[in-house]
Amino acid sequence: MRWIESGRGIVIVALVGIVVGGGLLVGGADVAVADSESDDPPTLEIGQTTTGNIFLAGEQPRVAIETDAPSVSWTVHDHRGRLLDNGTTPVDGEVTLEPSLNDVGHYTLRVRTAGDGQPATAQTTLAVLPADDFDNDDPFFGMSTQFNAGWDHELMDVMASAGVASVREDSGWSRIERSRGAYDFSPSDEYMTALQDHGFDRLYILAYGNDLYDSENSGYFTIPYTEAYRQAFGNFSTAAVDHYGDVGVVEIWNEPNLDTFARGPTGTDPAAYAELLAATYPAIQGSRENVTVLGGAAAVNDTVDTERTFDDGWWRGLLEADGAEYMDAMSIHLYRDEPTGFARDLSDLREMTRDHTDGQALPIWVTELGWPATPTSPGGEQTADQARHLVQSHARLGAAGVERFYWYTFRDPTFADGDTPQTAEARYLGGLVRGPDNPRGANTPRPGLVAYATMTRQLSGAEFVENASTPVQQYIFADGDDRTQVLWADERTDVTVHTGEPVTVTGMLGEQTRLEPRDGEVYLTVGPDPIYLGGNVSDITAGAPVSVTGPVESNGQAPHITVTADDLGDSVTHRIGGETTTVDGETAGSIPVPSSHRDRAGIAVDIVSVDGAPVARLETPVGAPTARLGEPGEFAGLTVETSNPGEGWFSEANDVGTAHSAFNATTRDGRQCWRSDITAGGPGNSLHLDIPHGHLDAGEDRLVSVSYYDGTGGEIGIQYDGTETDTAWGGSVALDGTDQWRTHTFTLSSAELRDGLGPGHDVRLVFDGGNGDVCIGSITIGSEAAPPFPASTGSASDAPVATTSDGPTNPTVTPTTEPAASDTTTSTPGTAGSDVSPSPTGPDVTSTAGPGFGSVMAFVALLATGHVVWRSE
Repeated sequence: MRWIESGRGIVIVALVGIVVGGGLLVGGADVAVADSESDDPPTLEIGQTTTGNIFLAGEQPRVAIETDAPSVSWTVHDHRGRLLDNGTTPVDGEVTLEPSLNDVGHYTLRVRTAGDGQPATAQTTLAVLPADDFDNDDPFFGMSTQFNAGWDHELMDVMASAGVASVREDSGWSRIERSRGAYDFSPSDEYMTALQDHGFDRLYILAYGNDLYDSENSGYFTIPYTEAYRQAFGNFSTAAVDHYGDVGVVEIWNEPNLDTFARGPTGTDPAAYAELLAATYPAIQGSRENVTVLGGAAAVNDTVDTERTFDDGWWRGLLEADGAEYMDAMSIHLYRDEPTGFARDLSDLREMTRDHTDGQALPIWVTELGWPATPTSPGGEQTADQARHLVQSHARLGAAGVERFYWYTFRDPTFADGDTPQTAEARYLGGLVRGPDNPRGANTPRPGLVAYATMTRQLSGAEFVENASTPVQQYIFADGDDRTQVLWADERTDVTVHTGEPVTVTGMLGEQTRLEPRDGEVYLTVGPDPIYLGGNVSDITAGAPVSVTGPVESNGQAPHITVTADDLGDSVTHRIGGETTTVDGETAGSIPVPSSHRDRAGIAVDIVSVDGAPVARLETPVGAPTARLGEPGEFAGLTVETSNPGEGWFSEANDVGTAHSAFNATTRDGRQCWRSDITAGGPGNSLHLDIPHGHLDAGEDRLVSVSYYDGTGGEIGIQYDGTETDTAWGGSVALDGTDQWRTHTFTLSSAELRDGLGPGHDVRLVFDGGNGDVCIGSITIGSEAAPPFPASTGSASDAPVATTSDGPTNPTVTPTTEPAASDTTTSTPGTAGSDVSPSPTGPDVTSTAGPGFGSVMAFVALLATGHVVWRSE
């Protein structure tokens, strides 16, 4: 999924709805329908037994639960959606859960109270890091931190376990010099000493202004603007390097090209910053010659018009003012949407400096770069993208010759007053662990933490050798005779690895597989999650003689995974989860989808062995992305968002029923659903859907099954990201007001589903409530139609929900009657973007050309880019 950066925030992209008959589609009069009322749910809180639920391999993970319910049911899934452990545990006020987690990885714990009435739900994340006494001394792997803001020092232990080698910190000049000429470093000694004790190499930022020397009273971020002010800053800098005698690197200011951090009479003028360097560099060098002084520290500036993704105009002004004479290396902040373009930008910057440094380019350090995991972005929290970008950016910056890279940041800051994850700027959500007031728990890990720990162990001390882009992205590093390749691909690709010796495959989050070559070959699936290939490899070519294909539908039948092998011998064994099957080396076979993957969309890993020796590690998507909407909602590989009617962009499922969403959870005829709010306009009449990248192959027809309560007039329409247009039209279904549960299946012809719809979604459901609101019960996207909801009894009463469950994440409605044929409808537009219905083939098929959408004109305005798309039918 994509996020759009503006400085450190997010550009708000508005979707200006569906236009029907010249007006916005907001439906007709609001008809009140009685919702169910239930007692308040039990209390439920998840506590911690260790910082952030972060454990080391070999430790027993323990999570504290407090509730006034008699028991809780719980599940633990890994990052691929695989169920690892679950249970139901009695509770007498509080209890400690001890899930079985034996491997390094990132895990999600979901807890639900059991008993009568409305349940309470909660979730948190856990991480298991390697327990190998790894001590990383490669300073390339740095981290921007803010222990100066009061971070818990126990996070230093977590950073060390993750393999962080160097840390970038500051204190602020005005906190150190409170009276002229008197320096008290006690505010920074507390954390600077602790960082030293943990063995981190430390970079100390020399910044910001000090009102003792500011006659204009311009504020904390004022760039020193007089000779006396600059000399005072130089004196402070000298005192700092003298006080911290073992600190080897200092950085002059932070982002002086942005008015956020460079204010006062001179503001962002690069010549004024050059004067500050000229006053500071000689003072530092006169005190300690062994200190590396970084200059620049400039970020991308979205307020200037440039084709580059760095502020080239500001850098040119700095160099023309002789700024390069007063720095040992250039520091730069390379924020961008995707981890690409580094080599081009850094080559351009080096060429610019050569004109001012006698042809010798200065070393480059990247002292800030990272990606946020904000829940208000299209597609949800984007933690998988953050982890992927982390690995890819380290590989590419290493290849581009960057000397050090400080990821920004390790932990989210505390939210500003009144902020929540739904309203906070992206800079509040860029950490590898969450902030102290995050609803998921203080300091709880994102997948990026485990990805960082895995990466440092794979690449520490290694030098870049070469890279290639076919058939997959390959970045090759060497540490002596040991070679490691970092591999990834936008789409899952099976490859043949040519090698004469065993190789080790390490996943992005640390799982390892050793493969033995057969006739000089092993086989891999390479996808969006980077993997590490350790060993001497002569070549990587496209294709493999063995394959695995999982079912991506939810048709109610027993699911099987198809496996094939071509000329691999007489005994080929496929092992997926706890299931195995052995097939002849030239035939196809099938294997049941393991119970750990059933009822969930995720990725299954197939370890293929020939005559007992593992030769392949393959991957396949399994399961249809599904959402069961209610309170609580249940989501398996499908993200469902609503437009935030307040300050945020989009809202996640757990925001339904709050001020951050116009939708409300309720029941209709005993079944849970989300009710739209036609009076709220756009935020109340559409749902935005996203599947994991690559879960469904692009370009094929896909079916979207929607169960809904037919209690009003109007229509449900669907838009999607297609191969021919990113605003393809998938038809609509009329609402007849039958007071029954119905299931309709839309056909998405030639579906791309690669985040192309609007600001970055795959599918959009739009509701014209007619004379009332629409209530949606479930949504499934796959290769076949999902089973229909059981037929309604015809009663509009709101009886309690009757469910059976094999775990808290997979509730299923207990049917009281069989589905009626008339309750299931389908639509198949003739072509993508059309609303042409096929001829009816029976009474169970209804036309999709409803009264409102039949002449629909969709108007999607992307305000951030000025891009406007009109579609008229």
